[in-house]
Amino acid sequence: MVAEYRLNLFPYEDLVIYEIGAGNGTLMGDILDYIAAEDPEVYDRTRYRIIEISGRLQELQKGR
Repeated sequence: MVAEYRLNLFPYEDLVIYEIGAGNGTLMGDILDYIAAEDPEVYDRTRYRIIEISGRLQELQKGR
């Protein structure tokens, strides 16, 4: 994902990642941690969007 972003969009557009039904947000955290460690320049341009219908899980994810 990061390699594809660097080839096609960097530095002109942000990397926007969407996750549908993110649950407790573990995958989101792991992906963002990886990008931060491997490519800080891309991390600075990364935006993460969650689509979640559960109100309880929305509140949990906001806290993360």
